[in-house]
Amino acid sequence: MSGSVGGDLREPDELRALLDTPAADRLGAVATELDGRPRKTLDWEIPAERLHKLLAA
Repeated sequence: MSGSVGGDLREPDELRALLDTPAADRLGAVATELDGRPRKTLDWEIPAERLHKLLAA
């Protein structure tokens, strides 16, 4: 790996290896769980519901 983060991200094989880990899978599961929660700032809608309404308008 190179010393800079930017260089690391430009190496597809290294990036794939970083993202293909149990920690990355868990992070994805947590992100999905959080994205499915209603938000007070969206009048208690789930972000996907609000996006759907905006795209349908």
